[in-house]
Amino acid sequence: MAANGARNQIGYALQLGTVRFLGTFLSDPTDAPAVVVDYVAEQLGLDPADLKGYGEKEARWDHQKLIRQAHGYTSFEFEQWFGLARWVYRRVWSGSERPIVLFDLVTHRLVEAKILLPGVTTLERMIAGLRERAALRQYRLLAAAPSPGQRRALEELVVVEEGRRVSKLDRLRRSPTDVSGGGVAKAVDRHLDLRALGATTWDLSAIPPGRIAALTRFADAARAQAVDALAGDRKLATLVAFAQVMEPTSADEAIEVFDLIPGTPKDWYYILEGLLEQETSLKPTEIASDTSGASEIAFGIFRLLGWQFSPRLADVGSATLFRADPAAHYGRLESLIRSRVNLGLIRDN
Repeated sequence: MAANGARNQIGYALQLGTVRFLGTFLSDPTDAPAVVVDYVAEQLGLDPADLKGYGEKEARWDHQKLIRQAHGYTSFEFEQWFGLARWVYRRVWSGSERPIVLFDLVTHRLVEAKILLPGVTTLERMIAGLRERAALRQYRLLAAAPSPGQRRALEELVVVEEGRRVSKLDRLRRSPTDVSGGGVAKAVDRHLDLRALGATTWDLSAIPPGRIAALTRFADAARAQAVDALAGDRKLATLVAFAQVMEPTSADEAIEVFDLIPGTPKDWYYILEGLLEQETSLKPTEIASDTSGASEIAFGIFRLLGWQFSPRLADVGSATLFRADPAAHYGRLESLIRSRVNLGLIRDN
């Protein structure tokens, strides 16, 4: 024992137990719970009352120094602060832990490394500052992704246009519910509006997906006025995250609407799904399929999305084809188009 006398022996042992359990020394070692003092004294075969006055003696500081040297404990200086800050920042940037969780992780890491814990407010300020720094970095990177024209289009999402009751953001985040031909058209229009924002042209690979998803959840739940009131880069960053996540999501939801329509041929929209979700540098212009992949809806959808749909129709000779414009020429199909669309009937209904 590196202490002489009963008081010093109990005090030394009590401080050693304290730093092992709490990760720091108490400013007054005699503030330890009585049950702890009794247990330590019993282990040493001493009277707990012998500890009286230890907190007023200079020996307690000497004992702390001896414990640090003998057991490898380090004070929380700048070197330790900097190493811990780098670890916390990487975790904050790539994860989504709440501040209280980060605080527990930080204290556990310091205790395991035998680094004496600083004050609670020191760690709280570090965590809060690093979280703010990571958020500002995220906002800056997201806000820099769109072009000037795309920025204007994104900022207009939160504006309530004249003659409307809600903003475009409110309309775009509303999932389709109408399972009908009209519902299909609305779902496709929604996807085209989201796609026109330009999300497919942005490189957001430097930003963890979890951070983008968190911003999207806010944009999806908050009122448009609340999004519009966000300061600095945060407003544009929130809208960029929303467009990035919702563009592919709207495609999936449109395909789900197609799937729910009774009697709709299914093969062609698996082709469409593959095209919408492909992440290569290829930019197809003409899409082919066999007869089972063709339908009237498919021709319209692919045309709206900017692709030419060219199925190989095995039964085209027996099909009844209609022309809308009597003066139009349809090339090789000219001899097969014998009927005319009743445009008047369509207008009346």
